[in-house]
Amino acid sequence: MRWGRLLAFLGYGAVLHLAAVGLYDALVTSGHKALRNDRVFLAGPGDVDVLVLGDSHPRTAIDVRFLGPACASLAIGGQDLVKTWYRFHQLVEQGDKHVGTLVVGLDPSSFSAWRSDLFAPEVVWGRYVDFWELGREQGEPLRYVQPWLEAHVVPYAGELRTFNQLRTRRFGFGDDLPRGFFSALPPVERRAKALSDAKEHFKDQDLAHPPLRAAWQHLVDWADERGVSVVAVTFPTTPEYEVWVRRAGARETMESEVARPFVQADPEHHVWLDWHAAFDAHPEAFADSNHLNAAGRTVLSRRLAEELRRRGLLGERTGGPGFEPDEDLVLEEVP
Repeated sequence: MRWGRLLAFLGYGAVLHLAAVGLYDALVTSGHKALRNDRVFLAGPGDVDVLVLGDSHPRTAIDVRFLGPACASLAIGGQDLVKTWYRFHQLVEQGDKHVGTLVVGLDPSSFSAWRSDLFAPEVVWGRYVDFWELGREQGEPLRYVQPWLEAHVVPYAGELRTFNQLRTRRFGFGDDLPRGFFSALPPVERRAKALSDAKEHFKDQDLAHPPLRAAWQHLVDWADERGVSVVAVTFPTTPEYEVWVRRAGARETMESEVARPFVQADPEHHVWLDWHAAFDAHPEAFADSNHLNAAGRTVLSRRLAEELRRRGLLGERTGGPGFEPDEDLVLEEVP
């Protein structure tokens, strides 16, 4: 009798667990930007002229409509280089895509360890990231057991933050393009906000985190093996933010350990566009200390299109069907 009750209890528990897993999976995967973006990308053309990769910096700085109808972006906020590599590789192979040029974010924060072990929601990122391989590469095979369990066994565990994002339609579940003007803040507030952002990104962090360095190299190696050009873009940030980036040593670390060796390895196919100071005189181009707003995005997207065409990496076609850029958002005075 006692065993019967135990088995019944376990059976009910298993049913409830499976129901919770199914409900959570349906709620999260149906609304997360990465998966919505995947569906659009896989349904798109097989030949992709330019593919944009990375985190919130390329996401907020590049509108691929300015590049052309056969260009796409897989950049989303919170997608560090590890997530970028695994997601990109899976989607390109799964969709049998031919890519002409990769445009990848290359910023000091790209290699900082500040959020490198954050994979929430694991039910999403666990679809791409091979946690066992990632652990083995670092010599710690069991390092990512917890995110693996949360991705494949109990995805709803400890996910209050994800539920809150889902409820409020924020971050991966809503519009991740920042709005507003950093220039609208008083100078004291701008400096304080920039310091706060820089501390979060660099204070007491490994500025050349090995898993991020390895993921970057995987991307470059993939491109080199296929004769695909890689255009690394260092995106504009505000002078208020930049002063702390340099004090932390983050820019010199990125430039000396990653950017310059990257270009030297293959000057013909490895391009580095260092635009970190491009909008120093235009605080109105920023939404916050280190992300562009719609006006800045328009200007930078046009500049990128011109640069890619100048280098023979992009044809003359620009804009998709029915695409009309909003001229009111253009900072014409930016050179």
